[in-house]
Amino acid sequence: VAAGGNYDDKTSSTLTVAVTEDGGKTWEMIDEENALPFVSCVQYQPAGNGKTILAACLPGIYFSVDGGQHWNRLKNESGKNINESFFTFRFSPSGHTAWFAGASGKLACMRFTQN
Repeated sequence: VAAGGNYDDKTSSTLTVAVTEDGGKTWEMIDEENALPFVSCVQYQPAGNGKTILAACLPGIYFSVDGGQHWNRLKNESGKNINESFFTFRFSPSGHTAWFAGASGKLACMRFTQN
């Protein structure tokens, strides 16, 4: 997966996500309906079997469970969109924790549970 976007128009989802299924020989752009706003960091979850991806967007955190074809915005416990913006994140080696960093020293931790 490759992601980015227009830094000057962070709400635009035009040409923000591309996926490959052949190791990068060919790429397919995700249509705007399923794409993301400006993406500052995107990574596969180490424990996600090559299908689970997280994206730090401006604003929000998004995830895909189908290799980047469809994206969902992360919500809090009451079902409201998380509107925090983060520039980067990293997974722990196990893939069950993600650490996020944003402006002005903002930090967040997300833990994944197995079902």
